Amino acid sequence: MIINIVGRATTSHINTVCVTHYMCEPQEFEFSKDFAHDPYVNVKHSRAVGSGVLMTVSGDHMTVMATFMPAINNGYTMSLEEAITSVFSTVGISRVFMDEAAFRAAYNDMVEGHLVDSVVVGYGKQPEHGKDAQIQLFFDLPSDKPQREDGGKTNFKELRRFINVREGQLLARVSPATDGIPGSTVNGTPIPAVPGKPIEFFMGEGVRKNTLSTEFYASVDGHVVFKQNLITVYNTLEVKDVDFSTGNISFLGDVLVRGDIFTGFSVKGKNVVVNGICHDASISAENDIEIKTGIKGVNPANVISAGHDIIVGYCENATLVAKNNIIITKYSFNCMLDAGYKVESAEKSTVAGGQIRSFAGCDFYNVGTKTNTNINVVVGRKFDADEKFERIKDEKERLLESMDKVDSVLSVLNLNEAKVMANPKVKKLIETKNLLEKRISLFDRRMESLMRDSICANPTIMVFNEIQEGATLKFFGAPYHVRSVRRHVKFIFDPVNLVVDYQPLS
Repeated sequence: MIINIVGRATTSHINTVCVTHYMCEPQEFEFSKDFAHDPYVNVKHSRAVGSGVLMTVSGDHMTVMATFMPAINNGYTMSLEEAITSVFSTVGISRVFMDEAAFRAAYNDMVEGHLVDSVVVGYGKQPEHGKDAQIQLFFDLPSDKPQREDGGKTNFKELRRFINVREGQLLARVSPATDGIPGSTVNGTPIPAVPGKPIEFFMGEGVRKNTLSTEFYASVDGHVVFKQNLITVYNTLEVKDVDFSTGNISFLGDVLVRGDIFTGFSVKGKNVVVNGICHDASISAENDIEIKTGIKGVNPANVISAGHDIIVGYCENATLVAKNNIIITKYSFNCMLDAGYKVESAEKSTVAGGQIRSFAGCDFYNVGTKTNTNINVVVGRKFDADEKFERIKDEKERLLESMDKVDSVLSVLNLNEAKVMANPKVKKLIETKNLLEKRISLFDRRMESLMRDSICANPTIMVFNEIQEGATLKFFGAPYHVRSVRRHVKFIFDPVNLVVDYQPLS
């Protein structure tokens, strides 16, 4: 009887099967001449032998292999359930480790008369080792690499050494290590899992965490530093100098420059303090700027701009813009000073050359020098009022143009007819017109408010020591030319005669 063989058959194993299961004498069976390519065995006796399944367990006890031997000569073929029950109980292995699909497929091949040799029908459970703890960062890491501008040009002043983060921003998420899931051999021996490696994560100042200590948030605006698994947010950025080693600085918190800001660089921050000299550079602060030594400028296009006050030791050829006060402690030569409230100079200080615009006025110690008397001081109006007024005016004009287009369309319609008024497009036009009228009225109120708020009721220019001849003072556009040196005087505006007058300081 020819028995075809499937699986990983070897002649030595099939020889054993023929002798032990089919009870063959050596002369009662023979293999195919090309067993490697056409594996079969010819059992020559006519004795009835039932089917059988031989189970073996691998040396590591992680796999179960079975050889399925078909019945011959009208021998009994066991059922699938009989095969499963008998063989698994024989080797003492639980059915939970059985690969039912593989077992069933091999059994079906056996029923069809094939000898299925050494097919894997059961597996142990490999342990699932624990995952290592991980840190996921939600901010860019700093870089000393210069940034490329549009066009591919490299800007060596733009680095990313300081990474800004906002209060409440998610900085990091820590996924704790897991223990893993134990495994088991096919005979039920437990295989322990290897737990994941933990990570030590530290929280510094300016950082808060959630209740599970898995998420970390910025508690202040500032720059984030992550080093050796310590995360910190500093709301003050302190540098020695601002140069090619730092690049331009744009920071959400306070900036302290212990030394100088070099030519062509820029600094932005909430508050900016410079202990040294600002060399023809730009500074912008949300609140205050203090430059303790001074500003040595050449190009007035480099602006020092503050949302509140600017305090500076000396300034030369610079442009200073403050929404509140500008305070000079030593001198100001040939500068453009724009103050939303007042310009003040300290005792023994001198302001000479350039132009000053101030809302409420100025408090000077000395104005001008014998060699530099050309200075213009304009007080009484917000220095940026005209610019704001023009922006509002331009927007209003665009609204009026839109209104004219809507009126042009509506003018050819008979709005007294119900059919016309019921048209959705006409309704939309009328809604647009009403909206435009409201917005135009709003812009009118804004313009009135701006004009009212941009004019100071009683601006003054105080000179506590002396003002040199040649200076020009303007109140609401009314000029006053200082013809001779005056000392200890107060300049005011006479609203009756619309002229500038002065009086001695008491």
